[in-house]
Amino acid sequence: MASTSASASASTTSITTTVVDELIFPFEFSTNPNADMRTVNVKHVIAGAAEPEEIYKFFHPLTGLAITSVTSIHRRNLATQHWENAGEVNWTNDWTAHVYFGLERVLPRRDETSFLD
Repeated sequence: MASTSASASASTTSITTTVVDELIFPFEFSTNPNADMRTVNVKHVIAGAAEPEEIYKFFHPLTGLAITSVTSIHRRNLATQHWENAGEVNWTNDWTAHVYFGLERVLPRRDETSFLD
């Protein structure tokens, strides 16, 4: 297993993080005060890189309609550096949705830990 170390320092604080084959994906919400909370960018933190790499975009338009709509999912093709459609989230209400990855539909999982039952 590969092991890498990354350090970051502030004026009074030093933070050291050791990464061992880990994937870190911070979510970055839009700074636009009018944006929907379902509009988010997902970045990949790469050890030693100056900035996290943006790899997924979730875009939920605010149409002004009372009905709930669709959040589109885009991923960056790392080979071509182009954004591609990766799927969509069809919202049936503000907390329930069906997720599509390409042609595959993923239904919400319900189990004993689900608070939506």
